[in-house]
Amino acid sequence: MSNVFPRACEEEDYEFTPQVGGGIDCLLGKKVLVKRKKVGSLCFNGEEHEAKKIVSNCTCTLDDYECDECFDFYSDLNTCVFSCLNDEEAIARLPKAPSSCKDFFNATNIGWRKVENDVCDENAPGAVKLNQLSAMIHCTIPSKNIGSVSIFFGVSVTVVIVGGLIGLFFLLWKKNERFREIVKKTFGSGSRPSTKNYQQVNTDLDEVFQEGSEDDDDEI
Repeated sequence: MSNVFPRACEEEDYEFTPQVGGGIDCLLGKKVLVKRKKVGSLCFNGEEHEAKKIVSNCTCTLDDYECDECFDFYSDLNTCVFSCLNDEEAIARLPKAPSSCKDFFNATNIGWRKVENDVCDENAPGAVKLNQLSAMIHCTIPSKNIGSVSIFFGVSVTVVIVGGLIGLFFLLWKKNERFREIVKKTFGSGSRPSTKNYQQVNTDLDEVFQEGSEDDDDEI
């Protein structure tokens, strides 16, 4: 190399530059500076030249963190949002929404984690700390259990109502001769009742229920 360059490099011919190019100073929270010959220095590395590196931890920024499991990052919100809306176990681990919550609420100590193998310094001045980051959570998350309970309740109410109507029918059939005559008159002919017949049936049934009510009053 001495035949190419006129002299051996001196200390002022070197500088420390980031090991990673592209304008990236830090990678996984670590900054590595490598001693390199300056561009334009027309010299060669001498026999005593030693490659040197300076390694230091970077100050933590938001880039050193990522969304935790069950959270997705939304760039327009610049935060993580809970996404496991059908995971009952994940929902159970969420903090309780405040009473004033309308759509979403922010919660700390959840939704974020440091990128794997990242060694950034959270204690450096101006550092972004993990426990300071907040994630967004829906105020109300539909639960599968709630849906099942609602269906069960609806079916139960329907069964009770239908059972009550059937019981009332047989009670009237057994104790009220007028009611039996109305039923036989309406459905016993085998033909489909007309609208006029239905209106007459409604009138007759009103009289039956009125008579039943009067009988109950007499018993009292």
